[in-house]
Amino acid sequence: EAEALTTFSRWNIRRVYGSYAALPAESPKQMAAWNRRLHAAGIRSESLFSDGNALTPEGRVLFWRHLDERVLAYNAARTDVAERFDGIALDIEPHALPRWKTESGEGRRAMLEDYLVLCAALRTHLDARGARDLALSAALAYWLDSLPPAGRVTWRSVADRDDWFARLSRCVAAISLMAYERGTVTAILDATAWERANYSGRVVTALRA
Repeated sequence: EAEALTTFSRWNIRRVYGSYAALPAESPKQMAAWNRRLHAAGIRSESLFSDGNALTPEGRVLFWRHLDERVLAYNAARTDVAERFDGIALDIEPHALPRWKTESGEGRRAMLEDYLVLCAALRTHLDARGARDLALSAALAYWLDSLPPAGRVTWRSVADRDDWFARLSRCVAAISLMAYERGTVTAILDATAWERANYSGRVVTALRA
């Protein structure tokens, strides 16, 4: 932990998306100590979830259970705010699912609608359980905004694309654009330009450094 915090300080990292599995439920004191150390270093602590099955109603049942046990119940039991999570980070990528590769452009558009339904339902789930202070962030592919014929998603129109991102912004406070394959500063900025200009929430450009 000390080595990690030293690295975070050297790189000026101010947010950590942590994948902790059942640790907050099974070892809450250990989780609390780590969150205290992050906050003492001026770093946000967000709990990361990456189960693609949550895009289906059936898979969402398990997702809600994990969320309730590992974030909501954990946070509720902590009297010291420094021990709590600050938010929930989603690394649920429709384009990483096997089904994406075989779907048509219209099918991929439908998968993105499923993703939006999940994000909206998650925001409602949190708000209904007194967790309005938990912000949502989501990792997105930088090329989702691309329109046909160049894009991999068959947006019905510019308005359809714009409306999807607008609805996402109403439940997701920040998006992290995975511009990993871009090799130059100019290419990175070009790839993320539309979201940085149009997304009403926070836009983070994610790099593999």
